[in-house]
Amino acid sequence: MAIPHPHDRLFRAAASNPERALHLLRLVLPESAFRKLDATSLRIESGTFIDEDLAEVRSDLLLSARYDGMPVLIYLLLEHKSEVDRMVPVQMLGYLVNVWNAQHSALPGAPLSPILPILISHADGGWTGPVALGDLFGGVLAKHPELVPFVPDYRLVLEDLQRRDDESLRQAALDPGVALTLVALRDARRRDVLATLRRFMGELKAVAARRDAKLLLEQIVAYLMQVPPDLSLSELRDILVEAHADPEEIMATIAEQLRGEARAEGRAQGRVEGRVEGKRETVLEQLKLKFGDLTVEQKTVIENATPAELDHFARRVLSADDLSAVFAPEA
Repeated sequence: MAIPHPHDRLFRAAASNPERALHLLRLVLPESAFRKLDATSLRIESGTFIDEDLAEVRSDLLLSARYDGMPVLIYLLLEHKSEVDRMVPVQMLGYLVNVWNAQHSALPGAPLSPILPILISHADGGWTGPVALGDLFGGVLAKHPELVPFVPDYRLVLEDLQRRDDESLRQAALDPGVALTLVALRDARRRDVLATLRRFMGELKAVAARRDAKLLLEQIVAYLMQVPPDLSLSELRDILVEAHADPEEIMATIAEQLRGEARAEGRAQGRVEGRVEGKRETVLEQLKLKFGDLTVEQKTVIENATPAELDHFARRVLSADDLSAVFAPEA
């Protein structure tokens, strides 16, 4: 069974720890901005402001901190689709608006917090899309500067992992878990990803030795088992042994996690199917009460109907004068 949303799981396991999140911010923020952050005030905000229909392809995390004495929010977005999506500045703007709306609902009279929008990309070939909202207007604003005051614009902080080599990551003196996470995200689609892991053996040993990094190590291994093409599990086991980690324990934990998720998915699917069947029975009962017995063909239509079609039939029952009106095609 595949691990659901492996990019999201790995990113959250790494960045949901304030200490590791601070190391990540030190890497991606301009030095002048990072110096003004109060490291002791950094907090992981609960919840997510991501759109439900994008949940399959996005990972996001909201942080809060004091910035030069004032409250500020930091929005981290991991772009993990294989192709660059040039509409990310628009999508990010939607997430920021969601955060500000939530702030206003909680504290109607308080000023809104500035948000630092950070995009972390490991798209194949590097990030080639726009990083500013204004870039999406195709030069219109440059030709018509009188329109600039009326068009919103902002710029993303871009961290393009495909442009980061090993040396630049090492020079950043990152937390070992953050360094491992970033190189795993960067190189996971490469066939030589295990060679990358060997190059970062020191970081791997440091993570394996820390009890508080156990979850992160498991997510890194799970990610490497899921994403790379034709990964050699025997070589991965050898690397874990060399790092003084227990591959059997890690594999067993991942397997148990998958079994638990499969059970949860089955229960959720069962609840959905139960609701649909209940809706189907309700529509059949409404039709019978209002119009009498249905034909075999009409019953078959209801029994094979999708949830959306059942809603459609339920609405028609209210206004239809006969069964033919209920089953008539859309005008």
